Amino acid sequence: MILVGVLALVGAGLATLSITSDPEYDITFVNNSDANLCWYESKDYIGHEDLCGHVGPKQTKIYAGGPCNGTDRQPVLLTAGVSGDLIYNREATCAQWAAAVVTITGTARSLAVNDAIKELSPSPNKTMGAELGVQSEVVTAADHPVAMAFAPDGRLFFAEKFTGDVRIIGSDGKLLPEPFAHVDVANWLNLDWGLTGVALDPDFGTNHFVYLFYSEPVDSEPNRPIAKPKLIRFTEAANRGVDQTTISEDFPKTPLDHQGFRANGSIHFGPDGFLYATIGNYNYDPTTPPFTQDLSSPIGKILRIDKTDGSAPADNPFSSQPGKDARVFAYGFARASDFAFHPQSGRIYATDSTDNCEELNVVVPGGNHGGIPLGPDCSGGQQVVAIYFLAREGKNPGDFVSYVDVSGLAFASGQDYPRLGDSLLVCEADTGQMRRLILAGPDYMKVTSDDAVVNDCNLSIVAGPDGTVYYTNDKEIRRLVSVPGAQP
Repeated sequence: MILVGVLALVGAGLATLSITSDPEYDITFVNNSDANLCWYESKDYIGHEDLCGHVGPKQTKIYAGGPCNGTDRQPVLLTAGVSGDLIYNREATCAQWAAAVVTITGTARSLAVNDAIKELSPSPNKTMGAELGVQSEVVTAADHPVAMAFAPDGRLFFAEKFTGDVRIIGSDGKLLPEPFAHVDVANWLNLDWGLTGVALDPDFGTNHFVYLFYSEPVDSEPNRPIAKPKLIRFTEAANRGVDQTTISEDFPKTPLDHQGFRANGSIHFGPDGFLYATIGNYNYDPTTPPFTQDLSSPIGKILRIDKTDGSAPADNPFSSQPGKDARVFAYGFARASDFAFHPQSGRIYATDSTDNCEELNVVVPGGNHGGIPLGPDCSGGQQVVAIYFLAREGKNPGDFVSYVDVSGLAFASGQDYPRLGDSLLVCEADTGQMRRLILAGPDYMKVTSDDAVVNDCNLSIVAGPDGTVYYTNDKEIRRLVSVPGAQP
């Protein structure tokens, strides 16, 4: 690993950062109350995933610690040693960090670490939103809005992952003051657990059913929590959820000491009227035991179930096979990823990833999509072959930590966005990018274009009844608006 910079406390509360003068680097200072101070180098990956998350292409982020009162917690300084290992410096005091100044060698600029968000040397071609005829605007502030679903009348229901609240934006575009519903969720360090899925019944106009998928807390030690996926339904009445009903809780508990990871994921109704749900691998070792390959378990699967009671439809791929979970529609998925149905073919497009390979799959009923480590070129095994692999800018599929952790997928229409065109939009949790993928071929199985649209989409994405694309990040819901006069 090449050492490209060192961040260290020196003198009376000063922090100095020296980096190479590579023009590709963007240096961003972020005042983030949820993370301690850390630094990532985006090309060779220096950092600590659990502390601050990954940083995207051509971005190096420095996070200033949150509220620091001298007794609550002290900021942590992470620097890269010559071997690439992390060095934790806990000697910095709150007063030192409040006065810290970062100097960027080679740019002759400096500013306070705890300033508001600022950028030095931005890359003008980092995204192509303007060229693609779109711009982004804020709809409302929200707390980790991880899933969204539209009602036929234009109301937007969204799930807040860690609060357990479902909220509504009215058809007038205004956020309603009271939550639609609330569930108590299991959470560990704001990782994967929480309220992760919301879907409206295809017959919502008559039955007003709203479905939620979340991590239910299970009695356990406070520092070693256990959770269990649960699927429930509310009935909407005057913008409030009533008549809570359990649809299914027939899911395994998460294992001890694997708290926070890869349990319940997304839910969506398919064009066939059945409810589809993703379950991750619970953070088990991908090969021992190989739960993603075990057809008697829902772990590591996409499920297809009846919306009334969570049972398996008779035409599911494994319904007639003894010893297998009849709810399984497809298997071999490490992450509880999002998915989307193609508007013409009705086929499911879903992603999955190991540390090195982020797949875009067209899901095959009964198909084995892997969920285990692949070779250095992202090949190997007998699994269904992905149609495309996504990777961070500057890396190739198969490179270590090249994955981008896709968090949401949605199809956009060229009728609504002439320059964007008919495309699959994917949002990446680790880079924050929304990428536009153009699908071609008679079965839409080939990706012919891959462009970054915006840099602030790391959670959910959905197209509304009028075709407008809404997307989310940790703090807000936004939407893409066509630039006036944009033509193909």
